[in-house]
Amino acid sequence: MHPGYSGIIGFAFFQCAFLFDVTAPYISVLNRVWNRLADAGYTIDDLFVPENTLDLAWLIYAVCLVSGTVLLLPGMYYRMKFEEGELEKSFGKQFVEYRAKRWRLIPFVW
Repeated sequence: MHPGYSGIIGFAFFQCAFLFDVTAPYISVLNRVWNRLADAGYTIDDLFVPENTLDLAWLIYAVCLVSGTVLLLPGMYYRMKFEEGELEKSFGKQFVEYRAKRWRLIPFVW
C-alpha cells in the first residue's frame, strides 16, 4: 500500500550502511576526528580550524544522516496511519477489504 515509503526507508538505510563501508570516506574521517579528540589537549574547538573544516563537514553530515534516518521511521509510521485513517473515512468498508488483501509496507512481511 505504501511502496514509495518502502523506497524512501530503504534508501535511508542504504545511506547509513554506506557510513560503515570500509571504502567510504566516513570511516577514515570519523576515526581521524575520534583520534584527534582522544589525544591530550585536543578539543572540539580544534575542529573549527580551517584545515579541519572538511572533517567537521563529514562529521556533521554523518550525524545528520543517522539522526534523520532514526527520526524518519516513526514519522513515516505516523503518516501511514494518518493516510489509512483518511482513506478509511473516505471509502469505508471498501478500503478495509482492500487493506486486508494487501501488504502494508514490505511484501510478504508486513
